[in-house]
Amino acid sequence: MALPVWEYRRGHARELPPSMTAETVPPLVEHIVDRFDDYADRWHALKVGDTLTVTW
Repeated sequence: MALPVWEYRRGHARELPPSMTAETVPPLVEHIVDRFDDYADRWHALKVGDTLTVTW
């Protein structure tokens, strides 16, 4: 459920799945999407040879 929301918000998908709207995204999914955003931003900021540690 979180991945389609994240892809939509990051511009990787044109629309949410038919069962979802922006108003029906549960708070837990919002939290997970925020974590995905943080991870993606950190991932893209890495230089060759750098590492990224994720604590879940």
